[in-house]
Amino acid sequence: MRRQLVYRFILALTLALAATAQAESLSSRAHQVLSQVYQSLDDGAWDTAVEQLDQAITALAREPYAQALAYQLRGYAHSQAERYPAALTDFRQALAADALPASTRQQLLYNMAQLHLLLEEFAQAVEVVEQWLSKARDIAPAGRVVAASAYLNHKDYRRPPPSSRRQSSNSPRLPRFGIKCCLAPGSPWTTAPS
Repeated sequence: MRRQLVYRFILALTLALAATAQAESLSSRAHQVLSQVYQSLDDGAWDTAVEQLDQAITALAREPYAQALAYQLRGYAHSQAERYPAALTDFRQALAADALPASTRQQLLYNMAQLHLLLEEFAQAVEVVEQWLSKARDIAPAGRVVAASAYLNHKDYRRPPPSSRRQSSNSPRLPRFGIKCCLAPGSPWTTAPS
């Protein structure tokens, strides 16, 4: 699970960089500040990145988009240092700024759901999954598994499984058996992947 989280957060970081180029422009000052942070993140210097981002968040107070990116990146650094509650706080701050593109917001919600599951905060995971699902256009199979995990761990069996809500246009058609399919004896979902 930890390895998957790392890869997903790296994907989120990549999406944030792509969104930077497309959706908003950063001032040269913000670009310079965040470039130093990206170098620390690339080097795996999570604590250094957090310190840099603490300063950046204050320095970029007049640039909501840049500040939201700084909160997102600080959340990423905290998560890599296994400070998951701090990561969740920063991700909430990034979302509260309401300055990030929709795709980045969706990725943050997805990452937050995973962190809540990791912390065994199942009610919060379900709440975040609901926010994420309400705006999701396509739900990939991995997303359906995260959502189903939140519902199952919260013992919310009456809620329709995400696979019956929407199907990803990029994924093969899957049977609509819902959660029961995943829990059937002999199902590939009943054992952890190797």
